[in-house]
Amino acid sequence: MLEYNVPEEWEEVTDKKLSDLIAKTGEMANVDDDDVKIYFDHDTEGYLFLISEVYNGEELMHAYRVARRPNDNQAEVDLSKSDDPMARMGQGFCPPFNPHTYEAADGVLCMQDQEIVMRDGCKIYADIYRPDTDKPVPTIVSWSWFGKRPGDGMSEWQIMGVPPMTVSKCAKFESPDPLYWCYQGYAVANVDVRGAGHSEGNVHMFTHQDREDGYDFVEWVAQQPWSNGKVGMSGNSGVAMHQWGIAATCPPHLACIAPWECTTDLYRESFYEGGVPALSFNKFIAAQVTGPNGVDDQVSMAQMYPGDERVLGGQARRLQARSRSPSTRPPAGRTSTCRAPSTPGAAAAATSSGSARTATSSGPTPTIPTTSRTSSASMTATSRASTTAGR
Repeated sequence: MLEYNVPEEWEEVTDKKLSDLIAKTGEMANVDDDDVKIYFDHDTEGYLFLISEVYNGEELMHAYRVARRPNDNQAEVDLSKSDDPMARMGQGFCPPFNPHTYEAADGVLCMQDQEIVMRDGCKIYADIYRPDTDKPVPTIVSWSWFGKRPGDGMSEWQIMGVPPMTVSKCAKFESPDPLYWCYQGYAVANVDVRGAGHSEGNVHMFTHQDREDGYDFVEWVAQQPWSNGKVGMSGNSGVAMHQWGIAATCPPHLACIAPWECTTDLYRESFYEGGVPALSFNKFIAAQVTGPNGVDDQVSMAQMYPGDERVLGGQARRLQARSRSPSTRPPAGRTSTCRAPSTPGAAAAATSSGSARTATSSGPTPTIPTTSRTSSASMTATSRASTTAGR
């Protein structure tokens, strides 16, 4: 096992078991409490747990932060009145579990808390907004752990730098607005990824697990009776970063991606900018997640393995090799050319009815990078995602 450091602000916890702290659903269901080390981080005032995991034959201790737990007393919360500008954007808000279908607006249906089962049996949940029509439509996917129903936690969706009422309360953070795109003939899938909201398991930030789940979701969407089989992804910053990894697995029905303003090398561009540790922002990101279990805690990994690119940078190569299972490879004879569209309109073109094609930007086809398990969402302070609603 790789040698690791325990930060001095961590205090080992001996009076609690893992089952006292998390729901133990999804991949955590069969984890033995005795195999897990628990610490209390006095810096963030939160619990962490360490689990031994193997990457390409190399064993290391992986840190997960205990996520904020969903609860049923948030119905009266109005985040739009908060003094904290980040809270006003609804980060991590999670209303009670409530699977049903209702009319979100005139001519727009919402299938709330739809269950999707991943290949390992883990259940995740999504809200599907679609035009109230019998005609199958293309789908735009927002894939992130920020919370799929922030609008339920505020009287008004207030986004920094955007005039009030620009974005509907149906929109996720940094994501396409369903009440724009549904009127253009698209469905919008707002997903709580594995470990977020009420979805089972741990949150895995930009890892092989996240990529495989994205692959499975795209293919699930394509088989639904309301889908025409064409699926795209859109969103900026953290929502954009997911798209590269999922596209790299080449889901057969993924027609295009439209990632805006994102990084793909977290080791050099976020955690160690110019070789200098820059961990505070990523610590903030992990603390925003609400879910039943743990959150892949890259800041803790950086503290445990300081400056070790084998963990914080080299994992990208190991995880890429690990994720190359037959179920994620392109079908035999199929060549994948994945290009990023330059605008949301390009995403729409690629997923619209008619001949299937991949949205392209001017210039050569870029090489799609893979990101490491120790990446964190590059969430901007201002949500430029609102532009997907107004252009």
